[in-house]
Amino acid sequence: MYGKRSQRGSPDAIADQLITELESEFDLMRLERHMADLERKDERLVEKITALKAGIEAPVGTPAYAALREPGPIRRWGRALAAECEIFWLKSRRKRLAEDWRRYSILADDIKFGLRVTGVGYPRD
Repeated sequence: MYGKRSQRGSPDAIADQLITELESEFDLMRLERHMADLERKDERLVEKITALKAGIEAPVGTPAYAALREPGPIRRWGRALAAECEIFWLKSRRKRLAEDWRRYSILADDIKFGLRVTGVGYPRD
């Protein structure tokens, strides 16, 4: 009773393919934006780590006995220990960011490959 419609020429199939391609391109743009955000977060973490390390180090040219006279060596030691703990946490956070970036990069590459295979291509390649 009903004739078999060609999937290739069907307006529904063409619309579905167009929607799928647009979704893929949108996902790719979103992934790239998120990867850029991760890179900025990593840069801020590096700056914080550098600032904390600079705060731990004793000023150059300060005699050892003068450094010990300043506000309580135990308090200074406690601050240095707290700074080292924060540096450790920031470094672990950087590793998690790097892993997230790697996963997003793999997803982006897969989407680019899919767009190339379907013949859409990726305009920024």
